[in-house]
Amino acid sequence: MATAAVARLDKKWSRELADVQFLVEDVPDLSDWDRDWVPLGRTEPAEAGLPARVVLHRRPIQTRAAGELAMRRLVLDVLVEQVADLLDREPTEIVSGYDDDQ
Repeated sequence: MATAAVARLDKKWSRELADVQFLVEDVPDLSDWDRDWVPLGRTEPAEAGLPARVVLHRRPIQTRAAGELAMRRLVLDVLVEQVADLLDREPTEIVSGYDDDQ
């Protein structure tokens, strides 16, 4: 599911995303988290010779989505938001239709 969403984004942003690693982790590390909600993903900028990373948190996404179609949409939305953050763009620039049904 995440692979298909990354492939969709890569069609338009292949140059900008060429060195970005996309990962899926079961749950986020909340040890330093001070909010009352659980993040669905995060970005990590490139630093110290390491590539930039976009991370999806599988279990929070599964918990939030009601059904497979909703999960596919949520995975794409989280990826779009994280890539937009990484590229310093608006989510609507990353993929057309992002704000449909928001």
